[in-house]
Amino acid sequence: MAHKYACMALVNNQATIIAGYETATVETLAVSGWTPEPSHPSGLSNNRYNSHSCVSIDDGIITTGGNNGTTNLKTVYFFKNEEWKLVGELSNTFSQGSMIAVQDAFLVYGGSGQSIMVERVEWDGEKIISTRNLTDHGGNCIRPILFKTQFDTCSDFCSNNFCYN
Repeated sequence: MAHKYACMALVNNQATIIAGYETATVETLAVSGWTPEPSHPSGLSNNRYNSHSCVSIDDGIITTGGNNGTTNLKTVYFFKNEEWKLVGELSNTFSQGSMIAVQDAFLVYGGSGQSIMVERVEWDGEKIISTRNLTDHGGNCIRPILFKTQFDTCSDFCSNNFCYN
């Protein structure tokens, strides 16, 4: 499978690769090798879903944004118990961004092109409750690396524009 421009996250402590430039296929790594999972719904029409973001949460994986071969997307899907479920939509489209889970929310940091927002998404474990734009980061920060710190500890090495809670 061609998983170029895919994302990878853990589900049940197993690496799971999600779609890519030439596929909508999802596969989980097991001791015996890669095993197929249901394809990502965003790629079913063109057999292509790439440049999306994903994050592991306690009981599954959340995916956001990306491109289905025609347009950049706002959709948010939740993968749990070997099933994809549409759980909401972001305020913005995102491509080649990154995500991080924080408490009952996740942050989506835009990547390339017009994906220049940082968006906070409130989550109840089953669906999106609300979204809020935090800032415009200026653009073209492809697949940024995100990490958690203790509150206010990053102020020594980053501006207030790039520390979120």
